[in-house]
Amino acid sequence: MPMTKPIPPLLAAMQAGRDGMNRALDHANRVDPSWEAHAWRYMRAFVRDHAEFKAEDARAWAYAHGMDAPPDDRAWGGIVQRAAKAGLIRKTERTGPSKSSHGSPVILWQSTIYAEPTDA
Repeated sequence: MPMTKPIPPLLAAMQAGRDGMNRALDHANRVDPSWEAHAWRYMRAFVRDHAEFKAEDARAWAYAHGMDAPPDDRAWGGIVQRAAKAGLIRKTERTGPSKSSHGSPVILWQSTIYAEPTDA
């Protein structure tokens, strides 16, 4: 029998986080098959108007503008990751305190499509 190396704890934790995010997104789509498409539209609108933000800021903005919450807010992680893979946002080197996680540091994201307001 070939011996397999154990997965280092940090990598296992990161994988568990991705798995939880994917399960939450799948659940949101089972409850409302259009949830992901709606969340994606809100995310694209948000990053056009916000130069830098935390994921929870995008989520709160979407809810304030009429987006229905998923059964588990971790579903938004899939939307944020999709935006990063699509090149709409990128991680900064900085973090900020999270309102939803008792002040724990969370990633600050930067929009790559932010359109700075112009004076009319």
